[in-house]
Amino acid sequence: MGEQTLKERFVKAINTGELGLIDDYGVYVTRESFTEHFSDIKSQYKTSFLTGAVIEHGRTLASHTRFLFKMGRGLYRVHPDLLEVKPEKEYKLYSQYYMNFGLEKHPER
Repeated sequence: MGEQTLKERFVKAINTGELGLIDDYGVYVTRESFTEHFSDIKSQYKTSFLTGAVIEHGRTLASHTRFLFKMGRGLYRVHPDLLEVKPEKEYKLYSQYYMNFGLEKHPER
């Protein structure tokens, strides 16, 4: 079996709780946490992955290439279709993360 694609690694990291923050609305990923988690990837592809996976404004359905909602600068919400059902305790809490850094919880678009 060959190496996993970045998308496969991303889905696995989200579903194992290694990457992502959870709140009442879903699982969020920040650009900074994504970059840190995938620090072994040195290509330009890493820098465009999140932007390229954003579902177009006004749409709600995910596809095999579009599975993130852009919530603000550097903040993305993962489409629920990408998530496996599992206990919330396996995720870091979004509110705890943002309270620790003094950031606004839900940035305006």
